[in-house]
Amino acid sequence: MNFFNKLDHRERLLVISFLVVLVVTSFIMGLSFLYNLSNDIRQEADRNKEIFQSLNKIKNVISGKKIKKAPEKSQVFAEVNNLLNKYKLKPLSINEEKKTGKDFRIFVRLQSIPLTNFIYLLHEIEYKNRFPLFISDLMLRKNTSNKEAYDISFKIGLN
Repeated sequence: MNFFNKLDHRERLLVISFLVVLVVTSFIMGLSFLYNLSNDIRQEADRNKEIFQSLNKIKNVISGKKIKKAPEKSQVFAEVNNLLNKYKLKPLSINEEKKTGKDFRIFVRLQSIPLTNFIYLLHEIEYKNRFPLFISDLMLRKNTSNKEAYDISFKIGLN
């Protein structure tokens, strides 16, 4: 401030105007930089979207050549029963739940099941199965009589 007080009125005005021009120029350059950066990001996102769409088309062409017949309900039920027997899980109930068209879900309820066995079953259903199955509406509750066991209900659907 001591430097500023020693200046004439004109010199002060010149220094203030220079600082204002400097601040405004810096602000405009910053906005310009941000605008150019956002344009670059937008262009890259558009490019990535186009690449993803082309890869998706290629995947559809390749998977179209390997068209598999959808498994029947009885095959899926048999597979689910085999998996349950493999991990020594006795279901309380297994019911079919109708969906639109050919889609269906299998509702399974298990009681007093060790968590490790169930985790192995989930992994087998999701990843190692010969049918494209998935798990939905999973509910776990601690069993009141056995603290190491769980009462479990879930739905198995066909992709």
